[in-house]
Amino acid sequence: MSVLRRHKLQEKYDTTLVEYEAKLSEVESARKEDAGDFVTLLKSAWWGTSAVAEDAVDVGTLEECRAQCAAVSGRQCSGATFDEASKTCWLRSGAGAAVTREGKVASVRQLELLMGEATTLQDRLANLAKKIARLPPLISLNNTDAQDAHRHVQAMRAVERRTMKQDAGILQDRDDAQIHFAQVSAMYKLTAILLFGLLSTLAGRLGWPSKVQHAARVGIGLVVLSAIDLTDPVTWTAFVVVLGAVVGLKLKLKAST
Repeated sequence: MSVLRRHKLQEKYDTTLVEYEAKLSEVESARKEDAGDFVTLLKSAWWGTSAVAEDAVDVGTLEECRAQCAAVSGRQCSGATFDEASKTCWLRSGAGAAVTREGKVASVRQLELLMGEATTLQDRLANLAKKIARLPPLISLNNTDAQDAHRHVQAMRAVERRTMKQDAGILQDRDDAQIHFAQVSAMYKLTAILLFGLLSTLAGRLGWPSKVQHAARVGIGLVVLSAIDLTDPVTWTAFVVVLGAVVGLKLKLKAST
């Protein structure tokens, strides 16, 4: 009985290993092509590894749900799940495999979907290897079965090391893209502040209407607000303190004149 079970498990392991290596090739190809296109999966939900937003977004269609995900900066949204009944959209990040769910439609970036499927196959290989290792040893003069089990375990470990290396490369590419986006955004915001400041100075020296100066200062304020994270309590407190100091100084100067 144990011989038959071992044979079936090893057959299943070999088949899964072939599928896993093929999936890794797909992941590598998608990574080189930077495959960010969305794949639609009917009657499916996709949860990735973490949420982009705590609550669902109200949308009317799957296309609107996909657009909400694509609009998240730095490609932080990897996929979304659209609930056809409630017309809501769940935005998720990370990588993962889709699960079957009636009444839902998943829209996932191709690379993250393939990485999730590869991870699922890797977990399946690990479980099969554990089951094979728990079987009682066979009495054999050349110990062929033990050698086969050892070969399978070694092959799996080699594949796991290669997957970890590929995943690290993918995460590094994504971090580099996010850093580049932040640098470009900061450069544009600094340029806008300088231009608004120049406009305010010229308006004062050339005697332009006061509305021009006021508009330039409002522009500077809006750019500064967009550059800081007011959801952080420390940043919000510092912003209120600075704003209060500026308003107090302005009122003091006005009173002295």
